[in-house]
Amino acid sequence: MTAYSDKIMTSLSKLENSRLLRYQLATASSPRIFWVYIAMMLLLACVITGRTRLDLRRFAVMATYFGALGMVIGLIMILEQPFRGETSVSSVPFRQVMQQITATR
Repeated sequence: MTAYSDKIMTSLSKLENSRLLRYQLATASSPRIFWVYIAMMLLLACVITGRTRLDLRRFAVMATYFGALGMVIGLIMILEQPFRGETSVSSVPFRQVMQQITATR
């Protein structure tokens, strides 16, 4: 029985270590050039909108462009903060399992 519990403890330790690594990688922000690129895309979209006469077709294209750009920014912000809000990941279940296994030894 101890061989199985040792394997489980080893697996859970590896799982916790990988979770900590993901946490460390997730708390690092996106590269600055990425945000500069998005800002340039927004500026370009504003220039295009201001310099062209908007008919229904161009309006639909620009609305789609701004919608997609907004979605990209929103997804980036969600992915940069995985441990906040409703999309958060908690370590509590891992800790409870570790305590239960340690208590049964």
